[in-house]
Amino acid sequence: MKKFLTIVLVAFFALAAIGSMGSQEKEASLKDAYSSKTSETEMSLAEETSLPTVKFRSAEEYPSEEPSGLDTEEVSRVAASIQVAEEESRVAASRQVAEEESRVAASRQAAEEESRAAASRQAAEEESRAAASRQAAEEESRAAASKQAAEEASRAAASRQAAEEASRVAASKQAAEEASRAAAAEAARRNITVTSGLVFRRNQNATVSIKAMPNTLYTIVVLYKSGPSKAQGLDPKWSNSQGIVSWTWKIGGKTTPGTYSIIIEGGGAKIEKSFTIVTN
Repeated sequence: MKKFLTIVLVAFFALAAIGSMGSQEKEASLKDAYSSKTSETEMSLAEETSLPTVKFRSAEEYPSEEPSGLDTEEVSRVAASIQVAEEESRVAASRQVAEEESRVAASRQAAEEESRAAASRQAAEEESRAAASRQAAEEESRAAASKQAAEEASRAAASRQAAEEASRVAASKQAAEEASRAAAAEAARRNITVTSGLVFRRNQNATVSIKAMPNTLYTIVVLYKSGPSKAQGLDPKWSNSQGIVSWTWKIGGKTTPGTYSIIIEGGGAKIEKSFTIVTN
């Protein structure tokens, strides 16, 4: 009877341990093994619950004498095994929870790292855009400065050119004035002045005297209505050292009274004067 009770207790604790681990199938197997009253049934609970192997016997195999007492050592071992199994189950559950928490923490950390990396990338992009904007502004400023410098240089060049043009104009004007004065002086020097009267009578000699450049060859042409006169005394002549030269010719008796022309030329100068022929 003592052994029977021991077997019953062992089976009870084993079933409780199996039930705590959530294996209903193993509990059913133990109940079937006990109800069939197999003479000797060995089950290896160590493989399933880490308990020592328990041998089940039928009640007929035990003597009918009254049990003197329970096997406390066997019960203690079974209880210790069950406690160990529960501890291991709790430890496994704690490990699983810790692993889950570790995975969640790792996921959060990875998300935070990714967020920080994204923020860093965004900051880098913003800084790059800001740097590009600054560079563009600097380039635009340099371009504006270059344009302004070019405009200043162009204005300076235009001013220099205008000054040079004004200087050339002034020089040209001065040269023209100088040339004009020189021409006037030369003209005054070469000027031919008639010093005699220009009214003549028919059948008389006419004399024309001029004051011009000294030692210069001069010609005279007396123009009538019929053309140049061919009278003697109208040949080219040299002026003396005082620039005086004279021509004398005879007016014909049949010359028609009126106004005619005398052309004197020499020394780069030319003069045309009118003379008059009157009747006797």
